[in-house]
Amino acid sequence: MVIVDELDNANSKNLAYAPDRLKASEYKYYWQVGNPTIPKLGIDRAYLESDQKVWKIKCDSCGFWQVLDFFKNVVRQVDENVWELIDQDYNIICNNCFTPLDRLADGEWVARYPDREISGYHISQLMSPTVTVKEIYDQFVRGLSNASAMQVFYNSYLGLAYEAVG
Repeated sequence: MVIVDELDNANSKNLAYAPDRLKASEYKYYWQVGNPTIPKLGIDRAYLESDQKVWKIKCDSCGFWQVLDFFKNVVRQVDENVWELIDQDYNIICNNCFTPLDRLADGEWVARYPDREISGYHISQLMSPTVTVKEIYDQFVRGLSNASAMQVFYNSYLGLAYEAVG
């Protein structure tokens, strides 16, 4: 089994040898994990080539199934580069009926491309019991005036590739 942790930061020379290490194995498991950096590179590219599983949860109020999305469930844009919380108590809000959602509720992995052979999972800190919505929001606010902080917000907090304008 080969596990490549933080693919985008891994030594490319070592990566070239990784598949060779599985030749004698009966199982040939090869996993790549990490935070994405820029679009279509490293782990983001691997995810784009996968079945692209996302975690969906069901709203207890209206029954709507949804993927947690910071820009739909936490904040809304009110002007250029001006955002506000949808709920001042830092609740995740259903993007269908606008009632608070339990972000840690049971859900299910749903593949966007179920016919693809490679299994890939998108995970964000919106799904984490150890990170508060306030922490995620505060990082976003820092990022509004700091490109490096915004990179961290997208890559580490949302688990998304990001390339700053310019």
